[in-house]
Amino acid sequence: EIRLSLVGSEMCIRDSSSYSTSRENRMQPTLYTPRLQLRPLAQRDASAIEGLLQDREIAQMTSLIPFPYPPGLASAWIGRHPQLWVAREGVVWGICCRDEGTLMGVISLRELGGAAPVLGYWLGKAFWGNGHATQAASRVCRYAIDELGIHTLAASCLKRNIASAKVLSRVGFKVVGLGFELLDNKPGHEAVVYHRLG
Repeated sequence: EIRLSLVGSEMCIRDSSSYSTSRENRMQPTLYTPRLQLRPLAQRDASAIEGLLQDREIAQMTSLIPFPYPPGLASAWIGRHPQLWVAREGVVWGICCRDEGTLMGVISLRELGGAAPVLGYWLGKAFWGNGHATQAASRVCRYAIDELGIHTLAASCLKRNIASAKVLSRVGFKVVGLGFELLDNKPGHEAVVYHRLG
């Protein structure tokens, strides 16, 4: 998952105490764009996620997703999402076609209670090149700023992941640095480009 492949992200919260209290009794929202529905994932989505991730290219372009993708991993991962939201640690949405409901990928904000939350996303290969990642990232960033009181977002992508870099640029992120990281799903160090919004 821009990590997907985003490896880092930072934010400020205007008033962390009021933020925490207001979030406790709220259900995770579903977000919309002209073409997309961003909704909480459910166990019924596990098989679709496993199917989308049986593609080596997705793992190659992301920092966390393994290949081959193990059976049962998606179900276990989805099962942790409600607690992440309740604990204000993260929020995960399925990226779906607004008209047909087809699940195309995932986008998330993680570590919301800390100093470095992470924006992440990935799309199934069949859905690359259609602007879906840009629409989803733009909507989630707007939600983070307008609804969660986040002032600054940071993100990163593999240097060779040109498509993700273009998505970040379109959303308004600026490049702030370059580093090398040893990632769990890669055999060696990878060049990572860091971005910031706000």
